[in-house]
Amino acid sequence: MLAKLNNPWSLTVPRTNNLFDEFFKFFENHNIADYYHDTPQQAINETDDEIQVTLYLPGYLVADFDIKVVSDFISIEAKREIPSLAEGEQYLRRERPVVNYKETFSLPAKVINNKVKAKYTDGVLTVTLPKQGVEKPCVIKVA
Repeated sequence: MLAKLNNPWSLTVPRTNNLFDEFFKFFENHNIADYYHDTPQQAINETDDEIQVTLYLPGYLVADFDIKVVSDFISIEAKREIPSLAEGEQYLRRERPVVNYKETFSLPAKVINNKVKAKYTDGVLTVTLPKQGVEKPCVIKVA
């Protein structure tokens, strides 16, 4: 009489292989750049008189930015539209995702809102925020 040995892995291996096949099949039909959003390079510098926020955001137009400053917070938003392709055209490779960017930063000091300046040159957004003057203590003599 022959005894048949049951291999517990005999059912698991084909299912696992199928799982991986289904997972990677998704990426054949989709551009990974549409789903991967990277935070742009950024720097916040502070001097005695001002705060400077610098963001590397290539591919936007000046009109794409919306910057709001309230007290000691700055909110920067950039929106761009997906470029349309002519009929019958398709991407063979697209490495730069078309994403909208929005972030709010907490600033180390309160700023003068109506003197904020923003400049966008060569893909670099620079926002200069002058600080509010520090109130000096007032000495009051009692009479």
